[in-house]
Amino acid sequence: MTSNSDKDQKPHQFSSSNESTGDNLLHNWAEPSPNWLEAIEEWDWLWLAHVYGFGGIFVLVASYAIRRFIASRKTVLTQHRVHRAVMNIALLVAGFLRSLILFWDPYASSSDTTDLQLLICIISWGISSACITSSFSIMLLIFLETTKTSLGPARLKNLPCLLSIALVNISYLLLSDLVVWFHPEAKVMIFICHVTFAAWGLAVSVGYLVAGIRMWCNLKSSLGGTFFNRELDRDFKRLKRLFILMCWASCLGIFKFSLSLYNAIGEYGVFADIGFVKSWPCKFMFLRNNMATADATILKGDAEEKTYGDFKEELLQKLNELRETNILCDTIIRAQGQDFPAHKCVLSAASPYFRAMFTGELREKESKLVDIQDIKSSTLNDVLRYVYTGETRIDSSNAKDLVMAADYLIIPSLKGRVTRFLEETLKASNCLALESFASRYNCESLKRAAVDYEMENFVEVAKSEDFRLLDVEKVTELICMDEINVAEEEEVYEAVMAWVKHDLSSRECLLQSLLKCVRLFSLSKYKLRNILDEELVSKDPVCMKEVISALDLFIFPGELLVTSMKPRLSLSSWEDVVILTGGEVTWGSNYDTTVCFVPSTLGWFYLPTMPFSRSLHGAAICSGILYVMGGKQSVPVCFLDQKQNKWDTLDLTLDREGCTVTSLNEELYVIGGKDSWQDVQIYTPFLNKWRQGTSMETTRAGHSAVVLQGHIYVVAGYNGKVCLSSAECYNPSTDQWAEISGMSKVRRSAAAVAVGRNIFVVGGFGDMTSLTIEPSCEIFSQGANQWSLVPSLSIPRAASGIVSIGDKVYLFGGEDEDDYQNDVLCCDLGKNEWHKISVIPTGQR
Repeated sequence: MTSNSDKDQKPHQFSSSNESTGDNLLHNWAEPSPNWLEAIEEWDWLWLAHVYGFGGIFVLVASYAIRRFIASRKTVLTQHRVHRAVMNIALLVAGFLRSLILFWDPYASSSDTTDLQLLICIISWGISSACITSSFSIMLLIFLETTKTSLGPARLKNLPCLLSIALVNISYLLLSDLVVWFHPEAKVMIFICHVTFAAWGLAVSVGYLVAGIRMWCNLKSSLGGTFFNRELDRDFKRLKRLFILMCWASCLGIFKFSLSLYNAIGEYGVFADIGFVKSWPCKFMFLRNNMATADATILKGDAEEKTYGDFKEELLQKLNELRETNILCDTIIRAQGQDFPAHKCVLSAASPYFRAMFTGELREKESKLVDIQDIKSSTLNDVLRYVYTGETRIDSSNAKDLVMAADYLIIPSLKGRVTRFLEETLKASNCLALESFASRYNCESLKRAAVDYEMENFVEVAKSEDFRLLDVEKVTELICMDEINVAEEEEVYEAVMAWVKHDLSSRECLLQSLLKCVRLFSLSKYKLRNILDEELVSKDPVCMKEVISALDLFIFPGELLVTSMKPRLSLSSWEDVVILTGGEVTWGSNYDTTVCFVPSTLGWFYLPTMPFSRSLHGAAICSGILYVMGGKQSVPVCFLDQKQNKWDTLDLTLDREGCTVTSLNEELYVIGGKDSWQDVQIYTPFLNKWRQGTSMETTRAGHSAVVLQGHIYVVAGYNGKVCLSSAECYNPSTDQWAEISGMSKVRRSAAAVAVGRNIFVVGGFGDMTSLTIEPSCEIFSQGANQWSLVPSLSIPRAASGIVSIGDKVYLFGGEDEDDYQNDVLCCDLGKNEWHKISVIPTGQR
């Protein structure tokens, strides 16, 4: 057999017949083809059935395209007529050309095949591929336009653009076939054809899948969990079938065009330099050339059926005309003495209420008259118009009546449409009434919209007459909400007083409980003083106590711990705070308390107590959650979800005294510690998994660790024998530790914090055997890689907590050479001076 390598290939010359006796002409073409004789020998009649079977399929495709083209020209409907015509023409061309080739001379197997005939077959086969892909694309376009689905660039979603793309591809295909025919060394053009068609086909196949899924999601959303929505239930089965067929066609298309890529770049690709291939891969190569046509034929019927939506509207119109003219009506619905003829089958399809009535063992099943006592005649007329046409009159005069009727007759689509209308009419004067109405008739979306409106427009709502008529439970519910929108808390207080004074005799006794719901701590001291002068407040001891407690915050701002002092969201602002956890009371006795310090006000607040007491532990915040782990005690890892304001535990006990915990790249690094020394463990909260990290260069416990510029710096500590002054840096990109310049003083249990591009280290014990404390402070410059001394602490400290906020450093608790300390020191870095500013209320360190 002749090789098809570039060096052996020669330009084609047209001949009158195939002069070769054993091979066919396709071995001179750039693409591998099946060996006809080998396939016959291996597969016998199955190979012939395979070839001519597909030929028959293409004949059916062409016939079907002709029939649909003629039918579309006769129809009075104009929607997508041009689209369908072009699609049918493309399928007709594809089916005709491929069936002609397969029945005339499949794979140039005839001994009489000429070069010209072979070239015509090759070009025709390629054109049919472009036609199939084009029809596939147009069908997707019809579907997207019919279902109003948004998918892909808008520029591609029009027929002229798709036809332009198809014509460009066909033109390039013709050019490449002719060029490669005469110059086989240019077969890269064929390769480009394969890849282009495969990419195009894959994009369209994925488009079918995405569009089908979106259609199905929209359909399920429209049904609203019931099959009694008349507008959607009628087409539900057809749309479901269309969705299944689209998924099937998408899978076939992806498989087909993946094989196209294999045909271009795989073992039998354009550059394989072989003339013939074994018969079994040829079956699949042949199959991928025919799958798209099968997909197109399957989908086309349903895609076209969907365009005939006008029939549905016409049918509804005719049914309503039959009702209005009392033709074929078999029941009468009476309301307020007025009779309305109707059809039992239509009512039963639209309403489970009527379906149970007409199919159950009720007397109305046999009676022609149904008397409905609880619905107005005008409302029933509007309901019947909706049942028969899907349209009805909705305005402020009948909306509530329609909701009641739809709820009574169980017509959820009508109920949903009217509640959406009511949501648009919400205002300060009616939102409270509509919320009550929505609760009574189970209109959840309307109730949520009303509550949202009340919270967003609380001040205007509080001035309405409906607010003054509310009961105390509803008023309490409203003023307790964090989400109500007010410019200042005084507006809530004024709303409460207005409600009480509206019926003073019966409501005066309720002021005590309502005043407790007002966030008095959010008011200024001047407004609180004015409240004390209010007669209703001044003569009630309980109310006076509430106001005086709020005033105490201004007199003793740093000493009160209030757990419920949470301003409303509209009055909240971001505030830097410091959280302190655990610590030692005395030697061997530990705290489980958690307190919060607000530097701007020097105030303290209690937070929930930890599940376990601990000391000499580590803590860090990762993804908004505070984690506490390690310490002298063998207790589980704890974490505080600040949004939930609640502690919880992990199923892990980390017994590691003197370790440090830092947060980097949404992971927690637990570094060193007594008995673990060089060890580093990494916890990923998102995955709830631990892994072993790269060990430090030096064994350490009682050290400090900070994150600076995306690196972790570890300084000082002790190695079990002596205190250390050394430091090292971890680079997460290389997963390596490296020694950096050491400090001038040895330290253990020092406090360190990142300040700008520097590291600030404070105090610490100066040796292993005594409690001598190093009073000096040092700063590490990352750029210069060197340490420098800064002003010392006025009161030397070790084992303290430290944070930096802005240009200030705060030092919390710790111990000196004599005892534990519970004060708070602050250093203004601009002045390099330390000052005592507060005291930790629990005495912890």
